[in-house]
Amino acid sequence: MGIFSIILSAGMMFLSFNSFSLKTTIPGLIFFGLFVFFIVPVIKNQVVGVKNNGIIIYNFGKGFEVGLDELFEVVSRKRGVLSYRFQKGTYRFQISPVGYYKSKLLQKKFSNLFGRFEK
Repeated sequence: MGIFSIILSAGMMFLSFNSFSLKTTIPGLIFFGLFVFFIVPVIKNQVVGVKNNGIIIYNFGKGFEVGLDELFEVVSRKRGVLSYRFQKGTYRFQISPVGYYKSKLLQKKFSNLFGRFEK
């Protein structure tokens, strides 16, 4: 979907600059927005590593080690925990274990680390 959005965005932007038409500018902006929405997670490349007393989050190639002290919210739904929110300095991170490979194993490790904060 991301490649499709960038191709359509580029085409629509080209047409809007050639014809100066609002009919092509608005769809071009919409497809550009879709492209940004789909490409940011790919560029971000968030990787989570689990340690004995916390986790390491890699965003944009930079690693942040977070633990119990940085955990400020656990988001729960009917089926259980949906995501964990951390704050380290001015940076905020949200980890949703279901979005990762081996999600059941990751959720189990998160429950062991942050179980007392879960409802």
